[in-house]
Amino acid sequence: MKSIYIMLLLCFLAFCSIAQSTNKNVVGNKNKIGVSNAPSNAVDSAIVQTDSAMAYQMYYVVVVDTSKNYFLLKNKMIALSKTMHIKIDMLDRTFNKKRNLISLPKNAQGGIYAGQYFPRRHGNDFLSLEYIDYYTGASTFSLDIGKNRTIGLVVGLYSQKVDADSMVSILQHKKEKAFIIEANIYVGCMH
Repeated sequence: MKSIYIMLLLCFLAFCSIAQSTNKNVVGNKNKIGVSNAPSNAVDSAIVQTDSAMAYQMYYVVVVDTSKNYFLLKNKMIALSKTMHIKIDMLDRTFNKKRNLISLPKNAQGGIYAGQYFPRRHGNDFLSLEYIDYYTGASTFSLDIGKNRTIGLVVGLYSQKVDADSMVSILQHKKEKAFIIEANIYVGCMH
């Protein structure tokens, strides 16, 4: 029993020294109302660093086809859904012709991304239309600009490469030109 207490004490001391050394590099700034955004203590700093590191996950995005023409890919998505029996899930997004943008409705629940593109960030075995630059890490990516952007017909986001490879093989057997994008996707809170 004493050995458990000693180990817990050593872990606590190690955590405190790591958090304390991390906290020395934090510079506090004041926001618009004058409140400092620096962590209030060493533990807060360590938690923030841990949360941001865990906010990304590697996914293998399986894409069947790409185009700048939304309607061409939408028709292909509907046909593929029927032949492969994979459901379509557009996350309540539709195509806004006026803005040339795949977007949530203007009255979307939560409101923060209403009228904007909100990317798919998890899931597999579905069909949806997504802006490819979100997954490739293109520096020009924006949630609300659709002009001249490449759209991809996505079949799924897989955490295991073997699963993505398997889906690509199935699609290629059906004469589709499927490929994989290896993407480090932000899966943390986006509000």
